[in-house]
Amino acid sequence: MKNDDFLNLFQNLSINSKEKSLLEYLNVIMKRKWILILSLFFFISAALMFNYLVPETYSSSVLMKKENVDNTYRQDEFKQIIESKNTDKIETEMKLVKTSEVLNKVIDELKLNLVFDKIVIPNEKELIIDDYYLNYINEYLVANPSGMSYPRFVEFKSISNSTNSYKIKKLNDDTYELYDIEKNKLINRSPQENSFVINTSSSEFIIDWTNAVPNSELYFTVLNGRAALKMLESMIDLQQEDETNIFRITVESTNPKSAQMIANTIADKFKETRIDQEKMAIRYSYKFIDDQIDEISENLKKSEEELLDYKSKNRLLSMNENSSQIVDLLSQLEVEKVNVDLELNQYQDKLGAIENEYKDKGYFDQTYLTPERSSEAYTPFSSLMLKLADLEVQRIETLNRKLESHPEVVKIDEQITEIKNRLSSFNQNTITAYQIIINTLKAKQNNLEGLVSKYNSQLSSLPAKENKYAELLREKSVYEKVYTLLIDKREELKLAELSKLQDIAVVEPAQIPLTAVFPNKQFNLSIGIFAGFVCGIFLIVAVELNNKKKLHLDDLENEYLIPIFSIIPNYSKELKKRIYNSKKIEDRFVVMMNTAEGYKETYRILRTKIYNSKNKVKTLMFTSCEENSGKTTVVANLALLLVQSDKKVLMIDCDLKRGRLTNMFNVSKNSPGIITAAKEQKINPMIYSLIKPSKNNGAAKYDLHLIPPGGILDNSSEILESEIFAKIIKNIETLQYDYILIDTPPVNRVVDPLIIAKFVKDAILIVRDDYTMKDSFKWGVHELKQTGIKIHGIVINACDIDNSPFKYKYGYAGSYSCNYTDENSVPSNGNGLKQNKPITTAEA
Repeated sequence: MKNDDFLNLFQNLSINSKEKSLLEYLNVIMKRKWILILSLFFFISAALMFNYLVPETYSSSVLMKKENVDNTYRQDEFKQIIESKNTDKIETEMKLVKTSEVLNKVIDELKLNLVFDKIVIPNEKELIIDDYYLNYINEYLVANPSGMSYPRFVEFKSISNSTNSYKIKKLNDDTYELYDIEKNKLINRSPQENSFVINTSSSEFIIDWTNAVPNSELYFTVLNGRAALKMLESMIDLQQEDETNIFRITVESTNPKSAQMIANTIADKFKETRIDQEKMAIRYSYKFIDDQIDEISENLKKSEEELLDYKSKNRLLSMNENSSQIVDLLSQLEVEKVNVDLELNQYQDKLGAIENEYKDKGYFDQTYLTPERSSEAYTPFSSLMLKLADLEVQRIETLNRKLESHPEVVKIDEQITEIKNRLSSFNQNTITAYQIIINTLKAKQNNLEGLVSKYNSQLSSLPAKENKYAELLREKSVYEKVYTLLIDKREELKLAELSKLQDIAVVEPAQIPLTAVFPNKQFNLSIGIFAGFVCGIFLIVAVELNNKKKLHLDDLENEYLIPIFSIIPNYSKELKKRIYNSKKIEDRFVVMMNTAEGYKETYRILRTKIYNSKNKVKTLMFTSCEENSGKTTVVANLALLLVQSDKKVLMIDCDLKRGRLTNMFNVSKNSPGIITAAKEQKINPMIYSLIKPSKNNGAAKYDLHLIPPGGILDNSSEILESEIFAKIIKNIETLQYDYILIDTPPVNRVVDPLIIAKFVKDAILIVRDDYTMKDSFKWGVHELKQTGIKIHGIVINACDIDNSPFKYKYGYAGSYSCNYTDENSVPSNGNGLKQNKPITTAEA
């Protein structure tokens, strides 16, 4: 239905030659109220069914904050070379939450790759679970509504790349068996008192099922890593809180406790992963410094003992001022040399580690190389790392649906390779920077060694005892300063580690939700009511628009200037049933029923209008614009009513394709009639007396006759256009009848009525209210008038008077509320009725 049609409808409803009032609009709605009721019923039922069938979803969220860490204490060459790579934005941190490294830890912690299918207990109802193990724990083990023994996985670890289904069965001898369901194969058997240790090629777990009834069975599925990651990722939603450095991790689950546990576990594992990543920046230095502290501590102790022993043996108290200055200078140079050695070892260790990672992966993550972080901006390198993480997750999701050779997977692999190449380019700059620093430290180391050699040569010129004393004193001083330097260095590393531990903080942990977020039952019900009302009104408008194309009472008198002879109400269900099951003629036609006075009155009005016609007519043709308009029923009842008024009536069934009028009166449509006479070239067709006068018959005053079609013809027009048919009609009109009623087919369906119009110039048109289309009626009237037929009047059949807006104008039949049945509803042969006897034209 086009939008212009609806626009036209509303314009027609609001702006018309006769403007409709609000009451009339309401009357339209009341008339079609069943549409509105059905629409409301449908949508409300759908909303209620949706609320009932859809599992409830609970949401729990944890609030996290990214702390700004001040690390201004750190000053070194590498910080100056790569000073901008440490600025992760809050969006970066949010993306890192959904990386496989974090989510895999959550899956392992909560066993989210384990699905319980069902538990079968002998002599008890099968328990269908079909849910994740975590939901099973929170729903069954915690509540334990039935008190039965539920299995529990004490430990679980899966290394499978495929999804596998298993069954655990407890035998009578307290032995557990593990079966591969898909292969129908026994995998493992182990007698245990309380637990069952299982080791397969893809899984390792321990199940505790104490007090299990013999022959109990547990069916479960172990998901592969990709499926578990996809499932968990779909449960997580990340959102930044306005323009702050606070973000929210929201988890949705069908179990409220599970939603809380998953949210809090994600926060914990994210913090743990972030700490592990940050610790990489100092992991290379701890071991070296600790080893150096132990070594220097022993050397310091040894040098102090040697110095004390040498002084006591040689009774030396001090040395001259010049030698003392040289010793102090040498100790400072040695300390600086040790400091350079420490830095050189750290950078060499870092360079070795990143070169190994670069060799294995083609790139390395250099975001951990310095501890500073800022929320103001982020570098191209961290942006590439974020894109790489997104693509790796996308690849996992795609592989769940497609093969590795699929074009989508190949395209993602190409993008990953391109990003790794770009990361490798950044890494080359970082490696070059490391090599520059290492070469600089080596040069500094050589310079310090030269200075130490220079001043050592000056001390060698001293006397032997003083030279030895100076050497021991220098060693002790160097070891003391180096020890202090190493202790300070280690404290600096501890401070750096503590600062990293405060990078991400939980502001508000997740709580157990009390109400479900989906489905919103009240909202869904409101939407159902609203949608039902809107859709109902829409359908009413659509029906009314379609109804505007149908013929209405006012159109007949105002537009076509054709008088309405009568309005016949539609038949009630009880009346239709009575006609269907009729065994007596009184039960077949409403004008012969004692309880159908309202219908009789409508036919009396029709009879009166025919009596009062300006031009008294004897022969009337009854036709309609469409089939199922009820014209045959109107002809039969009108004929019966006319004979009740002492009129002699002849009915001619000229519907040579169906012959339903004949069947109504228990005369076979194949009985000799119009067709028979035409074929035999006779102008006197067989006439059947339907109600024969008799002194003993209660219907003695009735005098009703019928000419049947004489068979059924597809090419009926050939008979009707013949000269013999014209003679038959002309001869019939000479017979002594008050009225001759001719039943013809619909004028818009066959040409028969237009052919008959050559001989019969008076007609009554039957239309069906709210059924006959305007265009059809207009064309039918045009065709009839073109042939010179005078339409004396119109009979409105099957009209819903009580619900019509015209009931007060045409109210003489409005008190009889009935339902319509067309001519098809009248049986072809009533049981218990005597076959009517044919008579000759002369007898008529």
